[in-house]
Amino acid sequence: MKQPNQYSILCVDDEANILSSLRRMFSLVGYKVTTAESGAQALEILAKQNIDVIVSDMRMPNMDGAQFFEAARARWPETVRILLTGYSDTTSAIAAVNQGEIYRYLSKPWVDEELCATVKSALEFAELRLERERLLELTRKQNAELEEKVKERTEHLSEANGKLRGSYISSIKAFSNLLDLRKPNLLVHSRKVAFLSMQMAKLAKFDDKHVQEIFIAGLLHDIGKIGMSDRVLRTNIAELPVSDLELYKSHPSLGATCLIALDDMADVSAMIRGHHERFDGNGFPDGLAGDQIPVGARIISIVETYEELLSGDVTKAPLDKDKALKTIASLSGKYFCPEVTKLFFNALLGQNNPVSISGGGSSTNNSKNSSLNEDEVMDAPTKRFADKASPAPTKNSKVGSDLMTGPTYQEFSKFLKQFPNAVIKDLRDQPNGFLWVFEGMKKFNENDKLADWLKSHKFVWSDTESAWYFPII
Repeated sequence: MKQPNQYSILCVDDEANILSSLRRMFSLVGYKVTTAESGAQALEILAKQNIDVIVSDMRMPNMDGAQFFEAARARWPETVRILLTGYSDTTSAIAAVNQGEIYRYLSKPWVDEELCATVKSALEFAELRLERERLLELTRKQNAELEEKVKERTEHLSEANGKLRGSYISSIKAFSNLLDLRKPNLLVHSRKVAFLSMQMAKLAKFDDKHVQEIFIAGLLHDIGKIGMSDRVLRTNIAELPVSDLELYKSHPSLGATCLIALDDMADVSAMIRGHHERFDGNGFPDGLAGDQIPVGARIISIVETYEELLSGDVTKAPLDKDKALKTIASLSGKYFCPEVTKLFFNALLGQNNPVSISGGGSSTNNSKNSSLNEDEVMDAPTKRFADKASPAPTKNSKVGSDLMTGPTYQEFSKFLKQFPNAVIKDLRDQPNGFLWVFEGMKKFNENDKLADWLKSHKFVWSDTESAWYFPII
């Protein structure tokens, strides 16, 4: 707030002694004081000078305080108006409030301290109002600039996302850019979540509209964080104090509130609200369980957790990919929908096996919980990651779940002898080691008999090594 001598006060009263008292009181505080003996004279002064606060008597000849304030408000609405009135002038004071939109009225005789405090409060109010208008104008300008920048950068969305409907495309662009302005790595994280969630939705054979909505929800799932303090955004989730953790838990509902009023955003908003719900019902903000949680929220939940495990946002240190996947698999049925867990591994590991998800045709549903048992859900490679205690297979052990068909390692080797150029290298007894098959090919050939057999048994082609490997990490 500025110093008192930077503010101007206009005192209006038809009594000279009253004006003298007001001038003396406000001058002692340091304000610049101008006086007028009538409403007409005051209007002439207002036309020539910049006045911050008007203090006017109610009872004046020709033009009373209510009439004067009404005229002043019409021409100088930004000037704060304070009325001095007698105890018997209640009706007139109400008229001044209604017609002149005064800031406050005080009774005569006034108390100096109270009147000075009222003027100070009025000036603070005026400053806040001006600052609000300045920020609104700045926001309008920045939004226009952001929309233009986003329009230039995202003219063509990826094929997987499809075309955003014209009624809300600009809103999505502006919100995503706000993430980048608030915390750049927040947008990077959101893009990763959006694209993997979209891949899962496509693998689940959702329709284009639903795939698009899941992509948008993934992109904007953390939009509620833009209103949080820098301290909360900088602190690892695992290290947040209780008070900040409660604030952090509000971001799904805040994000949903940001979008719910926009056209065609109801389903996206529901996904954002539900992306921290848990399959067992112990999540937040609503404690939903099972298929009560929108399927898009179930997908975004597992993808976000995976990304946060890799980045260390939910642990004291980042996990490597192997440990992150083991953690995800171990939480299936508790934190995550078993069907979605299976879909997650298929999408992440490049497998094209479609997975049917309860409630997949709609982003909101209330069907009862999934009844998949562990064997149905925790098939390889998911089961391998969940079973942390399982020993690494040796060359003489049955390859069983590793090869998906049950032949022994010797039988597997015998089959490969049909292919003179094929070389087996079993590194599974080493940390993060794989079972490798080198065939001498430089590129994958889908017509090759060995390549076809290896692919059907869940081996994956590595362009870097020009070879096949299993298990998949």
